[in-house]
Amino acid sequence: MTELIAGLLRFVSLAGLVILAGPVIFDGWVVTDPAWRRELKDRSRRLMQVGGVILLGAALAEGLWTVWRVTGPDLGGMGRYFLLTRAGRGGLLRAAVGLLAALGAGRGWPRGGPWPGPWSVVVLAGSLAFAWNSHAGVQGPLAVAGDFVHITAAALWVGGLWRFALIPWNRVPVADVAAAVRRFSTLGALSVLSLSGTGVLAAYRNVYGAEALARSPYGQALAVKLAVIGVLLGIAAVNRFVLSPVLERLAGDAGSASGDPGAGAAGETVGDGGGEVTGMPPASRGPVDALRRWVRAEAAVG
Repeated sequence: MTELIAGLLRFVSLAGLVILAGPVIFDGWVVTDPAWRRELKDRSRRLMQVGGVILLGAALAEGLWTVWRVTGPDLGGMGRYFLLTRAGRGGLLRAAVGLLAALGAGRGWPRGGPWPGPWSVVVLAGSLAFAWNSHAGVQGPLAVAGDFVHITAAALWVGGLWRFALIPWNRVPVADVAAAVRRFSTLGALSVLSLSGTGVLAAYRNVYGAEALARSPYGQALAVKLAVIGVLLGIAAVNRFVLSPVLERLAGDAGSASGDPGAGAAGETVGDGGGEVTGMPPASRGPVDALRRWVRAEAAVG
């Protein structure tokens, strides 16, 4: 039970990193229009703060639980754990990243639509803290580097997906959504390549044969992750190759009909739930609503 609780706390801590990574990659890479960034800024700032608080709290709770189960309520033991052990220092680094994200986003998150890319340093620092404090930390620098790339790719892909699912669908132009799907698909492809390569290397280090893949906890977790990635890739393929071309055609048709090629980007916006879709006939709402549902389904799986 104690190991299960520690594992759950670490998972919650990783979820905090994923949440705060979403606005960084989505606002900084997927979205290229400053006007859209201004539309997203308030929710992105709140997500950064929430992710930072989760990362901070879970990292400290994991360390406190680790010490408590060994020494009980010993303040001296807790201090020695956080300052003198590799796991403790890694937990403090994760907590510091969470604190920086929570406080910094409240004061310094871009408010006027500029590129929030410098915040990538916060995400990279969090990924490095996880990698340094993982099982790879005792296997050498190459293992740590592999875990760092693996965690970063997962955080940016899944975090960006969660952020995508939370865009204000009723106010975003159709052409912008279609462009976001294209760019996010590129990000997803790069992430999958990184996850696959580093995952194979990690499996080579930690799984000894097919029997271990089926019987060891690490092998079973790896099999679950592969299944989840397969589902995510299937949903992403529908979004990119089925729904996105339909949205692009709708936006292009609107621009042609108005005599202004940019009208689709400027005029048509996407519906959310039962609301109206500005500038779009009722027959055109189907692909838009389908994309919204598929993106949210992918985010739920992720």
